[in-house]
Amino acid sequence: MTFGDKLFLLRKKRGLSQEGLAEKIGVSRQAISRWEQGLAMPDTTNLIEISMLFEVSTDYLLFDEYSDDSDIPSVQRERKKGQMNAAKSSLIACILWCLAGSCYLIAAMISNNLIFTPIALLNYFVCFLNYRTYKRKKDDI
Repeated sequence: MTFGDKLFLLRKKRGLSQEGLAEKIGVSRQAISRWEQGLAMPDTTNLIEISMLFEVSTDYLLFDEYSDDSDIPSVQRERKKGQMNAAKSSLIACILWCLAGSCYLIAAMISNNLIFTPIALLNYFVCFLNYRTYKRKKDDI
């Protein structure tokens, strides 16, 4: 999608006319028309104004191969980093639940109190669920 196509779609999403957009960024309606038709490109100042007005990156506006901001490599790296952190959190939760289950099981063995055994088994089950979540998140990355 070209810059002109993106500008047209962004403008329509906001319900702006060419004239309305032109007023907001301080150019003529004809300039907007030329940009949308691909006959001209805005200068750096106007490109930044458009970027800020529509809350998109200049990379998205300039690179035809980006269909939205999530296609930008730096955004993809940040998203992947967040997914890794979520997977690590699941693994940490899994380890903590297993430790808690082990403590309950040891307490059950020491005190010969059978009430701790179901709690320990429940902890192991939760541990298993957290581990499956970790594996699923890790496989998605």
